[in-house]
Amino acid sequence: MTTDREAQEDEILALTSIYDDDSFSSSLDDTTGVTSGSFSALLSIPKPFIVRFRNKLNHENPSTEEHNIESLPPLMLSFELPVDYPSQSPPSFNLTCKWLSLRQLSRACCHLDELWRSNCGEVILFLWTSFLQDELFDFLQITSPLDLTEVVPHRIVPSDSLRQSSESDNDDLDDEEDDPLDSRAFQDIACQTFLMPAVLEHDQLQREAKFNSTMFSCAVCLVEKPGKVCMQFVQCGHTFCRECMKNFFEVLIKDGNVKGLLCPNCPADTDSHAHPAQVKDLVSASVFQRYDRLLLQTAMDTMSDVMYCPRAMCGCPVLVDAAPPDSVTVMGSCAHCHFVFCVFCKGTYHGVSPCKIKSEEVKRLREEYLACDEKGKKSMEKRYGRVVIRKVIEDSFTEEWLQEYSKRCPNCKTHIQKIDGCNKMTCSKCNCFFCWICGCVLSRANPYQHFSDTRSGCFNQLFHGAMVDDDPFLQEEDFLDDDEDEDGLLV
Repeated sequence: MTTDREAQEDEILALTSIYDDDSFSSSLDDTTGVTSGSFSALLSIPKPFIVRFRNKLNHENPSTEEHNIESLPPLMLSFELPVDYPSQSPPSFNLTCKWLSLRQLSRACCHLDELWRSNCGEVILFLWTSFLQDELFDFLQITSPLDLTEVVPHRIVPSDSLRQSSESDNDDLDDEEDDPLDSRAFQDIACQTFLMPAVLEHDQLQREAKFNSTMFSCAVCLVEKPGKVCMQFVQCGHTFCRECMKNFFEVLIKDGNVKGLLCPNCPADTDSHAHPAQVKDLVSASVFQRYDRLLLQTAMDTMSDVMYCPRAMCGCPVLVDAAPPDSVTVMGSCAHCHFVFCVFCKGTYHGVSPCKIKSEEVKRLREEYLACDEKGKKSMEKRYGRVVIRKVIEDSFTEEWLQEYSKRCPNCKTHIQKIDGCNKMTCSKCNCFFCWICGCVLSRANPYQHFSDTRSGCFNQLFHGAMVDDDPFLQEEDFLDDDEDEDGLLV
């Protein structure tokens, strides 16, 4: 006949072979001969499963948050096997959980007692663990969404009290409100505020553990690898090995393309970016430092109230106030180098005086002014001065015309326009002879020698580009002997 000690040893051995070390553990006290242990039950929950929490601290504007989870924190069964178990006495136990109310835990304790009474004299631990892990959800009638708002009571009711529970206690168990709480039920949470973060943290850890033990095929190197050496893009769920993504990220960061850290499998217009924490976990410290700096700079470039100090030696970001609608200028002050500047022209702050227009900005300013509506033009005229900006725009058109239709005299730099005739030009201001084609100064004694010299780049080009009548009897020598030279028109 099997003794109680042998039955206990066989039961512990069987449970150890069924569950892993993280779920089941036991120890034997050699002095008392009592076996104690614990079982961590990860309850099987339906999918999808949502947990809900209503924030009632703000009575005027209460908020509700919901999260889709895959795992809830475990229910802990702690037990001791008396020396006369299973023949006479049942195991003593406690139930501990974060997200079950004390009343729900008390109901579970009562059901474990009923299982023992139905199987008195037989080993019972496996029935208990199976019930807690596989049947507890149905027994407590827990459904999605699970409301965690009133799980932790404001005060604990003793087990010897039979008072009626308040209306705030678990609404899903109204029919059990008159039952006392079991002294073997414990809530492993300090207060209601900590419950939702604890649930989400456990769910995240379980997701990571599941991911690390799963095999994935990297779409880059086409090698199947375990999740612990892979990374997954959060938005799209695509998974790649860490080595491929490390090389991919480092190339993009060194090229300055911090916005290009996207999933290689997704189209370019999708928003499947790598999280900065993932980038930091993959690349070296120096590369991540560059990534962090460029990412910050890219973000600040999109902010209308942030600009960079104009000093080349500084370049630190500066926070500026929004310009009033009728403002002529707005001041910016760099906290690093203490340079005070105008945010419009980037020069030293000039108060209410109009901004000075730089030569390299004339074309951009002209295009901006001509593209503006009347309100925009008035704003620019107020900033730069109406007379100044109009004169600058007119001068820019004049300068473009001169660049296209005239050339400068090589002697006095006066603009000369060629209307017609040969390419030997005479400046009407300083009477300098010069070649219209190459711009070199010609000899006053024989300026036409330049066009008849075979070593010259303008050889036989005296009338190149000129409009000459088709007269077969008109020879080039007729022009060379003519005392009337082609004069340039001074512009």
